[in-house]
Amino acid sequence: MTETEFSCPSAPSDGEDSKVFGIVGGTPDKPQVSYLGKGVEVPPEALTPPPGIAPTRIFRFSGGCVASGCSQFSGGQCQLGKKVERFLEPVVDQLPACTIRATCRWYAENGRSICFKCPQVITTVYDGDAFKSVSKMTD
Repeated sequence: MTETEFSCPSAPSDGEDSKVFGIVGGTPDKPQVSYLGKGVEVPPEALTPPPGIAPTRIFRFSGGCVASGCSQFSGGQCQLGKKVERFLEPVVDQLPACTIRATCRWYAENGRSICFKCPQVITTVYDGDAFKSVSKMTD
């Protein structure tokens, strides 16, 4: 697989090739993403949430990995995926049904163990959320 063929499992909602692959649920303390089934399309009008609510508050997006074009990419790997793998505990005990696993950069670099942690990852962390931003985690 070439660098440009990997999917980012934590893409912004406004990317050219962004696609919804999960619905954010749970609580601010314990977010839980429910993955959409294969072929499920989210209608464009659903991607426009009420004023003041970002799409990433409701949906989890994937998109093409931009590799070195991303601030999370360093040393030839996604450092955000490395942080998820290192700092988060598993939140599910079965491999989630995920439509992007075959192209997911996190899976390719970290193996299936990251899939047990991935459902708690939310793309955007807001002031007041108890969940700590994975991108701000340090060693």
